[in-house]
Amino acid sequence: RMIVTDPHDAPPSFAQHELLSGADDVIDLRINDLTAFDATNWARRPRLRLIDAPEEIASTVNGFAEAGLFVGSEDDAPLFLAPTTADWGRFADDSVVIVYGAFANMPETLQALCTLARPRLVALASDDFDGALIDDIAAAAQGAPVQIMEQGLALET
Repeated sequence: RMIVTDPHDAPPSFAQHELLSGADDVIDLRINDLTAFDATNWARRPRLRLIDAPEEIASTVNGFAEAGLFVGSEDDAPLFLAPTTADWGRFADDSVVIVYGAFANMPETLQALCTLARPRLVALASDDFDGALIDDIAAAAQGAPVQIMEQGLALET
């Protein structure tokens, strides 16, 4: 499933028609009229055995935090796309988390996330990378794998 968020904010070097051509969903995170992710009642479903799995695996897309997304699937790890202001909990265990926003806020956000959950991977996306914070980010990650995304590149999972 291909989800494109905020195509109007893509760098000019991206051709809009190419960016949107394969999209299953196009979502404007500023509007985000999706059903909200219910952290209290959500439970990860056990992975289906190959013999029991349908040909096409269903996935759900919900709003998460302010201007964020949750993508859940029976076949893969949950995916969270969230601003640095998101509140975290155990629901983020074994998930892929993409945090976006001001790079100065990343260590604090990462600390909150990794204190409450053990994510499979955390990707940090920011327009204002500051190499001086790398040591703070490493400490805040508490052993969780962290990737700092390069500006202008699409994320494919």
